Amino acid sequence: MKTVRSFANEEEEAEVYLRKLQQVYKLNRKEAAAYMYYVWGSGLTLLVVQVSILYYGGHLVISGQMTSGNLIAFIIYEFVLGDCMESVGSVYSGLMQGVGAAEKVFEFIDRQPTMVHDGSLAPDHLEGRVDFENVTFTYRTRPHTQVLQNVSFSLSPGKVTALVGPSGSGKSSCVNILENFYPLEGGRVLLDGKPISAYDHKYLHRVISLVSQEPVLFARSITDNISYGLPTVPFEMVVEAAQKANAHGFIMELQDGYST
Repeated sequence: MKTVRSFANEEEEAEVYLRKLQQVYKLNRKEAAAYMYYVWGSGLTLLVVQVSILYYGGHLVISGQMTSGNLIAFIIYEFVLGDCMESVGSVYSGLMQGVGAAEKVFEFIDRQPTMVHDGSLAPDHLEGRVDFENVTFTYRTRPHTQVLQNVSFSLSPGKVTALVGPSGSGKSSCVNILENFYPLEGGRVLLDGKPISAYDHKYLHRVISLVSQEPVLFARSITDNISYGLPTVPFEMVVEAAQKANAHGFIMELQDGYST
């Protein structure tokens, strides 16, 4: 999810999810058709059994081995018991499926976003100066451990700046905050003098490029992974990017190349 947000690609992923839902819908229709045939088949089988009972029971009544009252009582019991067992089985299984699904659905419906992206700034030109001013930050999952406390520093445009420190000192957290992934406990982060929360969500993630130390690959083709977040980029630019990353050679050695 963090990778999707860093590329401002939520809408595209929602479309992918919608297509998956449509596939599930088609499968459910097939399942419903199969269930319909099952109901018809079981109903026809039950009818055959009932006719057989009437035939054999009638034979027993005619031969004097059973009274007509006992036959009628047996048939009524069979009807009532069969209907009850069928109803209980179908209702219980459907109820259990519905309860499990509804619990997760209502959990998502009631979920409130912790970050509201309501910024609208999208300037045509951006210098790229970043200022952390007395930033204090704590992860919600570790509320008693402050990751950053009154941290202040500046990143100047056109210069390479490295954050150096031991593991767990908050280097990655600074990047996550710059990407506006988490709310701050105190202080603020400015981009060209404006709070990052004031910028449009998609614009902010277009102008900030994140190269993760642990690359994330999606279950898609190599082309789709390289051009992730840029669905209209020409294929030539995809190849150029792969060449610059020294990946073009081994990609072409694969059976389907960039379509792998």
